Amino acid sequence: MEIKIDSHRQHLAQYTIEQAPEGVFWVEPGGYFIKVNFRFCEQLGYSEEELQALHICDLLTGWNKSRWSKRWQQIRNQHLIYYEGGLITRLGNVVNVEISACLLKYGDEELMCGFVRESTRRQKGAEALMAELKESVDRFRILYNNAPVMLQACDFETRLFSVNQYWLQTMGYQWHEVIGRQTLEFMTEPTRNDVARKVLPILRQTGTIHDFEYQLIQKSGEVIDVALTAVSDLDKDGRIIRTLSMLLPISDRKRAERLESQNTYLREELISEFSSGEIIGSSAPMQEVFRNIEMVADTDSTVLLLGETGTGKELIARSIHRRSNRKDGMMVKVNCGALPSGLVENELFGHEKGAFTGAATKQKGRFELADKSTIFLDEVGELPLETQSKLLRVLQDRELERVGGTETIKVDVRIIAATNRDLEEAVKKNLFRPDLYYRLNIFPIRIPPLRERIDDVPLLAKYFIHKFAARMGKKILSINPRAMDKLVSWDWPGNVRELANILERGAILCKGKTLQAEHIGLNSDRVTNIDQIPTLEQGERRLILMALEKCNGRLAGSKGAADLLGVNRSTLWSRMQKLGIKATRHANA
Repeated sequence: MEIKIDSHRQHLAQYTIEQAPEGVFWVEPGGYFIKVNFRFCEQLGYSEEELQALHICDLLTGWNKSRWSKRWQQIRNQHLIYYEGGLITRLGNVVNVEISACLLKYGDEELMCGFVRESTRRQKGAEALMAELKESVDRFRILYNNAPVMLQACDFETRLFSVNQYWLQTMGYQWHEVIGRQTLEFMTEPTRNDVARKVLPILRQTGTIHDFEYQLIQKSGEVIDVALTAVSDLDKDGRIIRTLSMLLPISDRKRAERLESQNTYLREELISEFSSGEIIGSSAPMQEVFRNIEMVADTDSTVLLLGETGTGKELIARSIHRRSNRKDGMMVKVNCGALPSGLVENELFGHEKGAFTGAATKQKGRFELADKSTIFLDEVGELPLETQSKLLRVLQDRELERVGGTETIKVDVRIIAATNRDLEEAVKKNLFRPDLYYRLNIFPIRIPPLRERIDDVPLLAKYFIHKFAARMGKKILSINPRAMDKLVSWDWPGNVRELANILERGAILCKGKTLQAEHIGLNSDRVTNIDQIPTLEQGERRLILMALEKCNGRLAGSKGAADLLGVNRSTLWSRMQKLGIKATRHANA
C-alpha cells in the first residue's frame, strides 16, 4: 500500500530534520554521504557539497575505507549499531561523538541513517551553557509576552503558531481561538488583497517589510488600523519558511510618537540579542561572521581577517581571543603598517644587547610577549618580504631568533592576522610570499563593509549615541526618524569608524533628548572621493530621500515627491518599500 504524505507534512518533516539539535546523515552502500543536515555540517565545519565528496571512513577515526564492505555487512547483520569515538573536523580536530545508526529501505536501496551527538563526557561546561541559554530564552519570553506591541508568528502557510498578550488583548480573543488559524481570517477584504499583491511579494524578495498599513477585524467586529513591520526566514529558493511580525495600532493623533517608540523598542531589543561586546549586527553577513567566530575561537588555528579599513577587524580579533582557551593571557597587537621597515623585525622578534647602535639592553619582541597567548598582526600585508620569511618560520616551527642573537627561542602563540589588501593579488605581483599566504589563510573571515550591512546602521547608531551621550553626561534617548533615514541612506566609505565619528559629533551638537537630522553631518552635497561611485540602488535611494526632504515628506499631489521625480505615486511607494525607505509623512492621495 502506497503511503501519501501531503506537502505540508513533508515540508514539516524536512524542516524538523534540518533544525534537529543532533547531526543527521545518510550514507549509501559504497560509504559516501548522500544527504546531511545543517547541524552535522556545523559539527564538522564542512558544507553539504564538501561532505558529499567524502567517504564516511575519511571522518571516523580508526575506520579504514578499504575495509568498508566488511563494515557494511556487519551493519546489515546488526541493523542497529552504536559507535562512540572521534569525528575529524575540517580543521583537523577530533570531536568525540556518539552515533546511533540503522538501515533504512528507500525504494530499491538500503541506506544507513545516523544520528550524531557530541559525547556528554566532553561537555563538562554544557550545564552552565544550558543554564545561561535557558535564562536567555526565559528573558526573551517575558519580553515577547509583555511587549507593548502586537507580536505574531506564522508558518509558511501563514497560519499563526504564536501571538503575544498584547495581540490577544487588542483583538479580543483567547489563545485557543487564534492558534492554527490563517492570518488572513483577521483582515478586511481589501487588506487581504493588499497582502497578497504587495506584502508577500516583498517578503519573498527581501525577507523584510517596514511600516505597511492595513486593517484588522477585532472579535467584536470593530475594524482597526495597524502598521506592520515583519521579517521572514527564507529557504534557498526564496520561499517563506516562517514570518515574525510586529503590528501597532495607529493613532493619527500620536503617529510620530508611534514611529519613534517602534524604532526605539526594536533597536534596544535587537542590540541585546545581536551584540558581542562592541560587535553589533543582526544582518545576515554579520550573523555569518558570528558563526565563524564561534567555530574557530576554541581552536589554535591561524585566522585571517579580511576587510576594508574601519570595519572592526581588531574587535573581531579580540572577540576570538576572549572565546579561546588562551583568554587568560593578554592579546598582543602589532600594527605592521605603522612600523618603519628597519624596526619591524626588532618589534616582532626582539634584539640582543649590542645588536645595533643604541641596543644597550636585551629586549623581548612581541612574539615572546604573546607566548601562551594570542598575537594580532594588523595590516600584515604591509610586511617587507624579508620579514615575511622570518614570520613564516615562526608559523611553521614555532621558533625565532632575536635580532643579533644566535639562540633559538620556542614560542607557543596563536596568530590572528588582518589586512585590507588583496593578498592573492599581492602574491601574483611578488609583493607577498605565497607560502606565507597559504599559512595565514587557514581560516579566513571576511568582515563586510557597512554598505553591505546597511540594516545594522540603526542598531549601531543606537549603541554609539548612548555610548557618547553617557560619556558626555547627556541624556539622548532616541534618534529622530529623519535623522535615521539620513544615516541609512549613506554608503559609508569609512565604514563603522566613520559612523562612530559622525555620531560622536552629533552627540556634541545635540542639546535635547532626541538626535535630530541637523545634528547628522551628512548631505548629498558632500564632496566624496571620485572612486566612491554609488551603486544604482544607492543612487536611487539618495534621489528619493532628496525628493522627500524637498517636499516635506509628501508623496502625492502637485507638490509631492512623485510629481517631482516624474513617476506616479504607486511606483514611488513600491520603490520606497523595496529600498526600505519609510514615509514619515505622506498625503492620503
